[in-house]
Amino acid sequence: MTKIFDYRKLCAGLLFSALCGCGTTPSSQLYVLESTTSDHTQQAIPSVSVVVDEVVLREYLTRKELLRHDRKYQISVSEYQRWAEPLRTNMTVVLAENLSRLLRSDNVVIYPSSLVRPVNYKVAVEVYSFGPDPGGEVVLNSRWAIIDSGGVTVATARSQTSESARSYDPVDTVEAMSLALGQLSEVIAQRLYDLSSRSSETRDAL
Repeated sequence: MTKIFDYRKLCAGLLFSALCGCGTTPSSQLYVLESTTSDHTQQAIPSVSVVVDEVVLREYLTRKELLRHDRKYQISVSEYQRWAEPLRTNMTVVLAENLSRLLRSDNVVIYPSSLVRPVNYKVAVEVYSFGPDPGGEVVLNSRWAIIDSGGVTVATARSQTSESARSYDPVDTVEAMSLALGQLSEVIAQRLYDLSSRSSETRDAL
């Protein structure tokens, strides 16, 4: 009788542990994009002020979870791997930080802001796709524009930047996304530098 009683107690304990384990929800892992650029443009333009509009994302990119393109027409969702803040906010902050570093200027702010006056240029970015493909290659497809103080669009282009993730680990994926955004920032920074230089030459000629 004692052996039977002990066996039943053991089974009950194992069943209870299994039920408790099934009720445990894994904790979410949070990720953020980071600035990866350095100040390597030909010349600093600290006197030029730039305002960065909030990045516009396609609706599916506004999800909290990290996404991956499994194949054409299909996207998978990482249930417990999430952005620490809305991706549009994170991208806007990092883009502004990248431009500030690339242009070596403290006069780069996020709209709306009263910290910089007057504003020479406004940067606007729309993102059509952003994330890893089945092979781990992160691709950022976007269109961007630069608007001058008079409200005139002085530059606009469609850009595609990409970066290979070192592994399928989410940290490496987010790192590659940061680098892809850094490449886009370099393209925009170079255009801002060109516009600023041209504007300075015009003023000097007058």
